[in-house]
Amino acid sequence: MICCKITADYVNPQGNFNKLLQSLAQYGSFLWEDNNLYFSNVDDLDVNQNKVALILKKSGYRDHFIFVYDKEHEPRESEYINGWILDKLIKINYNLYENQSQELFRNISHGLDLLDEELERLQNSFAEEESEAEDDLTKGGQN
Repeated sequence: MICCKITADYVNPQGNFNKLLQSLAQYGSFLWEDNNLYFSNVDDLDVNQNKVALILKKSGYRDHFIFVYDKEHEPRESEYINGWILDKLIKINYNLYENQSQELFRNISHGLDLLDEELERLQNSFAEEESEAEDDLTKGGQN
């Protein structure tokens, strides 16, 4: 059983991030957040820090740091670990949703501003044409 945070040079061209994720997925749950990879496994006692280090090395990440949560802070039950990862996923998804919502709102507001400007321009253009037509009628009526 292990619950850890993995820090590595993930932009390393020698490393294969997809291979790393696929390998970790065979042994437990993982989460990517703020350039850190969180990993937990509660079913297999053979998965430990050395196993995670070996997976990292096989994926091309020789320089890494594995912070293993100590027994006092390490979740003891799978529900707790899954909840821990789920809480992080919910937080990330919520933040992503908030960012996307704010960006969408800004885009919609900008689009509405552009539509207002175009409507005002068309109204002014129409008013000018109407005024010119009235002037032409007035001038034509005087002749």
